[in-house]
Amino acid sequence: NICSGTRSTGGILNISGGTISGGKSYQGGNIGSRGNTTISGGTISGGRAYKRGGNIYQVNSASRTLTITGSATIKGGYARFKDTGTASTDYPSESSANQTIGGNIFIHGDSTGKGNAVISGGTISGGYANCGGNVYCGGTLLISGGTISGGNAQGSSASGGNIYQTSLTSGGVPTTSITMTGGTVKDGYSNASGGNVQTHGNFT
Repeated sequence: NICSGTRSTGGILNISGGTISGGKSYQGGNIGSRGNTTISGGTISGGRAYKRGGNIYQVNSASRTLTITGSATIKGGYARFKDTGTASTDYPSESSANQTIGGNIFIHGDSTGKGNAVISGGTISGGYANCGGNVYCGGTLLISGGTISGGNAQGSSASGGNIYQTSLTSGGVPTTSITMTGGTVKDGYSNASGGNVQTHGNFT
């Protein structure tokens, strides 16, 4: 539905109301963000991604941030299974070709950079993926408010019903981080590990 910004310069996207729903894409079914995106209201729902970020895909750049705040509602995103027999080149550490990640929100991170997200309000719920039913964190995630609930991780090597944090490292040291100072994470489900949160990086 929406592609915001360019890979080189980014952009600004502000959403304070309305409804964005039912988008379909390889990644970022409803929103693909390469810039600074703030969602403070409205509803983003029912996005489907072939691989990553059923509702929202946030690019890998330390200077660009996805912010969820206020009365924003992000729900029902779905990253569906893909099995090509070839592991993803973006995520060489992911051994399975059917890693579908970030049902509602995917925060991209790889050897070239880390994405950023701040969740200080709103509701993120009912996402479905193989890893990170609601949120997949490949960068830096700060949770200071809001509610993340009812995420579902199922399938091969399923992990992190609500939140999955990947294991990107530099010199053996984790480079991804989740900081939680407030908010609620609840009622997640995984048929393998981490019903609410599966972490492979820094979590404080």
